[in-house]
Amino acid sequence: YKRQDKANYLIEMKAGGLSAPAKRGALKSLSGQLKETIGYGAYQSYRALKYINTSENPTFYDKKNSIEIDKTKKLFRVTITMEHLANLIAYMYDLKELGIIDSEVEFAWTCSIFDLLVFSELFNSEDDFIDYLDKRIPLYQRSELNLFDEIDILGYFFEHDLDFEHDLIEGLTSFQLNKYSDNIDNYFERGGVKPQRKKQ
Repeated sequence: YKRQDKANYLIEMKAGGLSAPAKRGALKSLSGQLKETIGYGAYQSYRALKYINTSENPTFYDKKNSIEIDKTKKLFRVTITMEHLANLIAYMYDLKELGIIDSEVEFAWTCSIFDLLVFSELFNSEDDFIDYLDKRIPLYQRSELNLFDEIDILGYFFEHDLDFEHDLIEGLTSFQLNKYSDNIDNYFERGGVKPQRKKQ
């Protein structure tokens, strides 16, 4: 979609992947590497957020340019991983409980670069992306929701606007989505119709 600059985005790109022991489930290796990617990525953007919130005219610099942040706009924190970690990201609530994400650090939207490419292809406007983030990020606080696939969540957003019926999941200790990515997979893998967000 055409860039409209309706919000600010603090993006941390984490290139580190999981070692062979971590992939086999070695807890010490897995915990340390998740802390370096998901945990530290969330901390870095949270530190930048605190700077923005406490500065009158927050400005970021590199060797050639400066960017002054418009504090009247919404701000989202995003952690992008180079490795697909969906099965682990699904347990963000537990990662904070285990100390992999600092207890004082608010959740950042976390996804792989591969999923981000799907989002960039399917969203028609920044308004839709902002609406998705507004509704997606609070779900990290819902310990009963086991959301293993960000593309499934996107499919559910297109169908149901991330509205989880209270009566449907009340009293459940575990709830997960299945097959909401089918239309998206069909579009990318078989040239099907491009999925569109339904009017709510």
